[in-house]
Amino acid sequence: MVMMSRLESFSKKLVDATSPLPGGRTVNIMNTRGIIIASTEKERIGTFHQGAYDVITTGKENLIYPYEVEKYPGAKQGINMPIVVKNETIGVVGVFGNPDEIRDVANLLKIYVELYFKQLSKEDKVEIEDEIRTKLLKHITRNRSIDKSQVARLGEMIGWKPEPSFVMIAAKTGLYENNISDTIKLKSLLRHISSLESMGTGKDLYGMINGDILILRSHISGGDASSFAYTLFKAIKKEFKITPSVAVSCTYKHLEETQSAYEGVSSVIKSAGGGVFRMDSYEGMMLYIFQKLSEDPVIREFSMKLLKKMEKDMDEKALSSSLCNSKYDT
Repeated sequence: MVMMSRLESFSKKLVDATSPLPGGRTVNIMNTRGIIIASTEKERIGTFHQGAYDVITTGKENLIYPYEVEKYPGAKQGINMPIVVKNETIGVVGVFGNPDEIRDVANLLKIYVELYFKQLSKEDKVEIEDEIRTKLLKHITRNRSIDKSQVARLGEMIGWKPEPSFVMIAAKTGLYENNISDTIKLKSLLRHISSLESMGTGKDLYGMINGDILILRSHISGGDASSFAYTLFKAIKKEFKITPSVAVSCTYKHLEETQSAYEGVSSVIKSAGGGVFRMDSYEGMMLYIFQKLSEDPVIREFSMKLLKKMEKDMDEKALSSSLCNSKYDT
């Protein structure tokens, strides 16, 4: 059904694109009811084509010679061939002329049209998988108590099999999903990220939420995650001429902790001015804390005094470890 609706939507574009192939001859495209939905002879659009209907019912090409035209209401001499995608006849393409003279041209046109729709089918698959990844990410990042059956079901559809330990990585690019040009760039960026060698097939989940790039990596160490974050930062900067803010969460063992990890990295990239920030580092955690403090002026003064005392009593490494662990341990 999706392909047939696509045929309706793109038939005119197809006729315009393919009409030069048969040397200016008439080209028709018919749907599965034998109705002409696009034609170089515009007055025939919406009319019934018996030859095309025969192709739909038999699954075989239909040849109409000049002396046979009267047998086929709405048709002219020529060749009509099935458009087959994934073993399903989704329509018919017809070319005007003597069948003995235009067979090669008609075959070329049929191949072109089928390749066109096979490419659309691939694009549909990519779009659907992107939607599933985004739905998964939204569920995991917005719910402390996740629906494991839903996660498993959606994960199976895209081949995602998460394993501990987990790390959440967020990148702010300055692009926005409600801007058409930016949306195209963001989708291109996602394709680029998915092609990175360090992305683990079946282990990593990626997508967009509110214009931010999110990557949930599993079965990974903190060091490997940081290395990947720097690779991601360089790739975005080089390929898209953007200086992103990339934040890396602490590692955690349970998928249910993703909500907290997401809150941390999204807060950091909101206030950061470009670069890579690790939540298991002093600098990364300070960014997170200052972002949170700015949202609640009532406790800001007290918290600042507390942080200063902590800095005096603990060295940087111990403080970073303490801050990170206190956020993600459950």
